[in-house]
Amino acid sequence: MSSGAGDILPIDAELLRHNRPYLHFLSSRVLSNVAFHGTTVAVGWLIYDKTNSAFALGLVGLVQFLPVLLLTFVVGQVADRYDRRLIGLICQLAQAVTVTILGLGIWQGWLDATGILIAVAVLGSAIAWERTGSALGLPFAGVHLVEATKQVYKPAAVRRERAIEIFRPVL
Repeated sequence: MSSGAGDILPIDAELLRHNRPYLHFLSSRVLSNVAFHGTTVAVGWLIYDKTNSAFALGLVGLVQFLPVLLLTFVVGQVADRYDRRLIGLICQLAQAVTVTILGLGIWQGWLDATGILIAVAVLGSAIAWERTGSALGLPFAGVHLVEATKQVYKPAAVRRERAIEIFRPVL
């Protein structure tokens, strides 16, 4: 078993601070994850508040995860054939529109639990498309991770980052 010490070059923080593509990649990844997880928590609270049912709360998780499970292989094929930046852009627009509709529906009082679950399914589908394209090496900001960090990381470290991103929900 190797120690892995040769996999990563020493990271020069100054180099990262001045690497614009890497900063765009990192900020888009962080902001997207914060928004996604914040929405997930808010929708969970909302559905429990509306239904007072633990079963409905569990349905939120199921409806959010099922598209990822069902679309993984289809998304991979499409991401290989079409522009991943366009796929990422469409996914983020779909998420923004869905969250806007969620907010308006809650604010105006016309959105029920079924509508919320449908919105969660749309968000889950968009996340499935977006994350797969991102995991294949093109973040939604349109910056290729290897290109953005080639001065800092060796390929093994890049593969490790992608594996962590893919398996993070499982862990």
